[in-house]
Amino acid sequence: MKDLQWVTKCVCVCVCVCTGIEDHGGRIVYKANVKEILTEGEGEGQRAVGVRLSDGRVYRGKTVISNATRWDTFENMLGEQKMPEDEKLFR
Repeated sequence: MKDLQWVTKCVCVCVCVCTGIEDHGGRIVYKANVKEILTEGEGEGQRAVGVRLSDGRVYRGKTVISNATRWDTFENMLGEQKMPEDEKLFR
């Protein structure tokens, strides 16, 4: 029964986060295969500004949230050239 309570709480948190994002004008695209995180700026001023999906669609926004693992996010979608120094040290 404890496992079921844990799962129920996790689902509630996810629903609340998604609802909050959408209530504030954000958009969530489900089952989207992100190929690349788009960035602007250099060094400390670099920031994520959007994503490119595997089908070529591009979404831009003020905030980009990744639900992927740290390795997929920084190593696969962002790449070595754009990876923050802190993440390079994490390896």
